[in-house]
Amino acid sequence: VLIRTASAAFAAMRSTAPLSASSGRPSLFVCTARIDNKAEVAARFGLDPRADDRSIVRDVFEARGAAGVADLVGGFAFAHWSDETRTLTLARDCVGQHSLFYATRGNVTRFASSLRLLLALPDMPREIDERALANYMALNLYEGRRTFYRGIDRVPSRALVHIDVGQVQHRRYWSPQPLATPLGDERAYIERGRELFDQAVADAIRDLPEVAISTSGGLDSSAVAATVARLRGPGATAYAGVLPAGVQVPAERGKYTDERDKVEALGRMHPSLALRFVAPTGAHTLDEDPRRFFAAGGVPTFAATNLGWHAHIHDAAARDGHRVLLTGSAGNFGLTWGGAMSLIGLLRQGRVAAFQRELRCVARETGETPWQILKSEVVRRALPVEGRWLIERLRGRDPHDIARHSSLSPDMIETLGLRAAWKADRFDSWLGMNGTDPVKYRTEVLFDFNQPARDLAANSTSIAGLATRDPHADRRLLEFTLAVPERLFRKDGVKRSFARNVLADRLPPDILHERRTGVQAIGQHVAGK
Repeated sequence: VLIRTASAAFAAMRSTAPLSASSGRPSLFVCTARIDNKAEVAARFGLDPRADDRSIVRDVFEARGAAGVADLVGGFAFAHWSDETRTLTLARDCVGQHSLFYATRGNVTRFASSLRLLLALPDMPREIDERALANYMALNLYEGRRTFYRGIDRVPSRALVHIDVGQVQHRRYWSPQPLATPLGDERAYIERGRELFDQAVADAIRDLPEVAISTSGGLDSSAVAATVARLRGPGATAYAGVLPAGVQVPAERGKYTDERDKVEALGRMHPSLALRFVAPTGAHTLDEDPRRFFAAGGVPTFAATNLGWHAHIHDAAARDGHRVLLTGSAGNFGLTWGGAMSLIGLLRQGRVAAFQRELRCVARETGETPWQILKSEVVRRALPVEGRWLIERLRGRDPHDIARHSSLSPDMIETLGLRAAWKADRFDSWLGMNGTDPVKYRTEVLFDFNQPARDLAANSTSIAGLATRDPHADRRLLEFTLAVPERLFRKDGVKRSFARNVLADRLPPDILHERRTGVQAIGQHVAGK
């Protein structure tokens, strides 16, 4: 789509035709949307609940602007042109389920739902933004607007962008709010968590005649599969990647490599859930040439050794005729958060006796000494970043060294002046979990951190041949989990205690009580074989 802001010309490309304004005022609107709370929004604004999701988004925005957009739950990206104000407004949902990019040169703004599509337009800038790419390689993933191309910006998640002649303004339209009234006790939080998770899964599958779920032995994706089975009954298939016969992968302490036993236990608990084990016998084409991934998505990615493992699952679901695959990626900082700041939270509340007891429990659970836990979870996180830098220097380590996790050239770091920039931005290159406020930390990770990863997920259809949906990323569920007291996420030293309690009514003990974690990038062993 092209917008010429001076003359108000609007030209639509591809299959998404613009909608006219509903208000009678001269404007045009293009949108891609899947709204989960459409009935609620329609009732609130007096709209027809049978209207398509794009019309709902348009009418709500034209009625209430940013406040109306904040009421929308689901995935969307839209562009609204007002002849009256000669203003173009671009917007993206809170989690970034849909992507939107734009480039403004003179009085012309071009925008598209993917970088690949935008770059297909004539006269688009293609110069690489070396600083943006270098920060990405250094895992400094806090940039929201800049892409890897100079002159092309993204609309970040939970943001509105207003473009007028010679002026571009970004604003955040939504932030999570605490509960108006804290719930009475732990049981009340557990029950509310179950209600919201059921709602999130129900909304994710409401338009799917058959449901496919990418499933592992972990809490997140298995919870999605179990809930689909409870809500839907027959018609749901869990796709699980397993090692082929004869391949043995050694597991470190606290890790496991085989998902089969856990997924089979899930199937026994929910007999209506069909199980489909995907055992690749060789390298996927993305393992053989990861450039295929970039060509399809237009954005680079980390962990190339994991691409093929997930791609085999995506291919199997697509071959079976599915167009959507459910996942559980957002759970780690939402429902299944591990309570990493529970100790410092107890101290901040002045609950010294409870802190001492929980410290002993965490030490017993992890095998570390109480002093080691105290240093890593309390002292280090309470220090300002300058204090952490000082500790690294006293240990004889460069606090701004990224060589242990990045292949970024030292010469490039010097040429771009990145050390000074990182110091000014207070970037902690040792990648620790910092701060003492779990709500602030998790909010940033859930809604703002690592925008390129959101861009990739939003374009999964181009990359994998089918769309992905994550019930754990439901905004209502995430906002609630941010209001759950931190101490409930880790009890008696056990991480993810809140999720284990919430999901106790639907997961087998083999999954519910597992303290180990699955080995990542296990596909490289198959590719190597």
